[in-house]
Amino acid sequence: MEEVFLPRVEFDSYGDFFNNYRVNVPEPFNFAYDVMDVLAAKSPDARALVWTNDEGCFCEFSYGELKRRTDAAASFFRAQGIGRGDMVMLILQRRYEFWISILALHKLGASVIPATHMLTREDIEYRNNAAGIKAVVAVADGDILRHVDGSLPVSPALKVRIAVNPHGIDVPFGQACVSPDGTEHPAVDLPSGWLDFTAGAAAAAPFTPPPRAEVNANHDIMLAYFTSGTTSHPKLVAHDFTYPLGHIVTAKYWQRVRKGGLHLTVADTGWGKAVWGKLYGQFICECAVFVYDYHARFKPIDSQNRRIPDHIVLCAADHLPLSDSGRSFRVRPFFAGTLLHCGRAAFGRGVQPVEKTHRAGTERRIRADGNGAFPVQFRGRKSEARVDRQTRAVLQLRAAE
Repeated sequence: MEEVFLPRVEFDSYGDFFNNYRVNVPEPFNFAYDVMDVLAAKSPDARALVWTNDEGCFCEFSYGELKRRTDAAASFFRAQGIGRGDMVMLILQRRYEFWISILALHKLGASVIPATHMLTREDIEYRNNAAGIKAVVAVADGDILRHVDGSLPVSPALKVRIAVNPHGIDVPFGQACVSPDGTEHPAVDLPSGWLDFTAGAAAAAPFTPPPRAEVNANHDIMLAYFTSGTTSHPKLVAHDFTYPLGHIVTAKYWQRVRKGGLHLTVADTGWGKAVWGKLYGQFICECAVFVYDYHARFKPIDSQNRRIPDHIVLCAADHLPLSDSGRSFRVRPFFAGTLLHCGRAAFGRGVQPVEKTHRAGTERRIRADGNGAFPVQFRGRKSEARVDRQTRAVLQLRAAE
């Protein structure tokens, strides 16, 4: 639906694009209502989010299902006193609840601060007080909840703590589960003072959206990130509610996503790349998002999870940890379709597309953007993509027949 916001979609050259690219910005604009709910009404059964993890769990969410879930989550959040302008920190790794939570908070006009699970108690204390964080929604993995609890004595603004079970699909606290690969997870008790996201959303009252004028103005803070803090304390960088429209360029013209396609950005939701790589621009272009939730170093998805039948677009960062040894590591294919486009986060180097020839004489082109060369060779029905030395990885991908 990018044509709703772009007077012109196709361009003849970069110069043409530079001179004539324009975005129509509605007032007010809210991504959750003006994009996601519109798509839910237009294409309720179309695939929107595909999520799988390293234990074989797998689920797909249509636009209609995402609307149902985000409405329920918004109702649950509102019942906890969360509303317009409230700062809410999300520490959800690659759990699908991240997409549900951030869209639900957009519907309330709240301000979202995604954060990495690697934060310490001191990091959380600093962020709570620097941003006046009112609520935290966190996955109960590792020491995350303990660090949040440890920050309470010096975080007077923090009033609401909501926890997500890290195991299975829609598993509430207090319930055991077994993953498809046989991994058993005993029941985990909900820590004192925390609310259960799954149970709370399931029991929430029907959601009635507030009048749009009361939700947000375009200049309100929708999203904020803390910088890395390498030279001093982390700084809060805020984005207003028009921010998603800026990433039409990212998805359509850089990542080259397409309507009805499937896009994978390899990033934890605590990093900014998650929202510009697998949320805003992709959904505006009606491209589904693929999420692989893993809890250790990156490892190939087992062959039982080859459930992605069509074309895919891949965007990965420099520091993707594919190998413990530093040597090339072969990754079994985790989708059965064609890799159409590869993009990597650029850090000052140019684009170096490479074209090789299929054994049978058929030429294929994979566009490689960003940091360093991404040579591709097709070998029979399979292809091998060799990344530069900085990444030190080999991906085995299935080529188009």
